[in-house]
Amino acid sequence: MSLPLTTRTIIFSRFLLMYGLNSLMVLLVMLPMGIAYIQYSSVTLLFYPIWVVGMLVAPLFPTTIAATIGAIIVWIASKFRYSNALSTVLSLVLLVGILVLSFVGGGLDESAWTTQNMANLGATIGDMINKSYPLARYYTEAVVNSSLVSLGIFVGTLFFGMGIYPSVS
Repeated sequence: MSLPLTTRTIIFSRFLLMYGLNSLMVLLVMLPMGIAYIQYSSVTLLFYPIWVVGMLVAPLFPTTIAATIGAIIVWIASKFRYSNALSTVLSLVLLVGILVLSFVGGGLDESAWTTQNMANLGATIGDMINKSYPLARYYTEAVVNSSLVSLGIFVGTLFFGMGIYPSVS
């Protein structure tokens, strides 16, 4: 590279930018939800640090997965002559594949929207979130039950994934 920056520094800066954008999205979703949870539920004093740690750590897993997939796509594309075009095509193919799998893979069918099931809407949405983001179960257990063990599993898994990322890229 012609600049006095190492490749590792550039990768870290791009990862930090992605983490910042994902953190903003997490704050936009989790902050209002947490405030509503505080108002309508009885929370312990341990809830607050668990909630804040969760908001800071939650974006790490998707950011790490996205950065790893991006690094793999760039690595594959770099082996060919038109690497930029191939990188774009591979990214689009992956995106379309993920969208097709998410639509084919299910979700809620129309029979789930009966009057009886509307009372269980929160549990149904929670189940859908836990299926698409399995670590959400540990975060939920940590927040609702003030479980430090679940918080440890949640944070530990995310930081383990962060440790694997530099070896892939």
